[in-house]
Amino acid sequence: PVYQARLKGAAAVIAVQDNGYGEIDSEALNAQDIAGPKDAPAFSMSRKDAEILKAALKEKPRITVQFDAKSVVKENMLSYNVWGTIPGRSEDMILLSGHYDSYFDGFQDDNAAVAMIIGMAKAMLEGGYRPAHTIVVCAVAAEEWGVSDSKFDWSTGAYNQVFRVHPEWRGHIIADLNFELPAHAHHSRDAIRGTYEYADYFEQFIKQIDVPKKAYPDGITVLYPIETWSDDFSISIAGIPSLVNDFSDGPFMENYYHSQYDNEELYEEPVYRFHHELYLRLILEMDKLVLPPLNFGRMFKAMKESLDEKEILQETENAVIQEKEQSDEVKDNPVHVLESLIDCGIYRADEIYKWIQRVNLEYQNLESKEERKVYREQYSKKGEALLRIYQKT
Repeated sequence: PVYQARLKGAAAVIAVQDNGYGEIDSEALNAQDIAGPKDAPAFSMSRKDAEILKAALKEKPRITVQFDAKSVVKENMLSYNVWGTIPGRSEDMILLSGHYDSYFDGFQDDNAAVAMIIGMAKAMLEGGYRPAHTIVVCAVAAEEWGVSDSKFDWSTGAYNQVFRVHPEWRGHIIADLNFELPAHAHHSRDAIRGTYEYADYFEQFIKQIDVPKKAYPDGITVLYPIETWSDDFSISIAGIPSLVNDFSDGPFMENYYHSQYDNEELYEEPVYRFHHELYLRLILEMDKLVLPPLNFGRMFKAMKESLDEKEILQETENAVIQEKEQSDEVKDNPVHVLESLIDCGIYRADEIYKWIQRVNLEYQNLESKEERKVYREQYSKKGEALLRIYQKT
């Protein structure tokens, strides 16, 4: 918007949030994406200060105002992702992530998340837990910045970690557990938001979870697919199945998000404690797996549900006409052909998921460490193949 205003002749833009974010108080400063090129300055202010300007402009058509603020964006600078590991007994990994850059105090977004992944790692270390998978704890930077000329419109820190810094992680990380704003209840019901392919596994997992009423009176559910709101999106596109504690809707986003009111006054201990216990338990459950529990069927089903026969026929009409001119054969309806292929995908996905469940159960029933080691080695390449399929889909 700032760049567009510059092209239209504006010397600068004053941005005032009106509905959607920062609604808690008229003095809320809400940092949104108003940045533009160097020659198109932008200034964000509160609604209260804006009213003073509006009133002054009513008295005089032209006024002089001095703004006391300075924000400089330096190009091509370094930022740093901070990561460490709890070594496991195999090359496969489970990734815990959260971004450490923030606006104002950034208590919920996202300092509480960084503290949480460190807290879970601390619990495993102090408890003497020896994981089968290497546990990677990663605090990523530059979540609010994107990769130019790409579909990664933000979360460039996460993008760089798995595409450029450690591309070899892809094919070996069975899951990324990413966290955002985890010390606040955004709804009366909690949710794990994950990829299509892990929805079945998560739904089975939450059946064994007792949710404290103080935290979430309506329990917990599973949502899918993931959204572009957080680092798990970049990590997922790299080929690493991802999840995030659902946070992207509700009063927090309207009132406090990206403002000076995101502070420790919003801390809800029952929620934070529950998330520590819930996701630590999920890590321990996933550590019992030898194959990533991917069910590709839900993605195919969503694909089928999204088909619009009229739209597709219109898109393919010219091609079909050209084919008919070249042949006397009556061509099949392309939508029905596509549907039959998708149905085949759903069937195959179901068969593969049953096989994955059977292999994982056999692994868990093995008693000796040596037997499990042999089993992991036997199925390591198949696990990598499944993650390649996930990346493709």
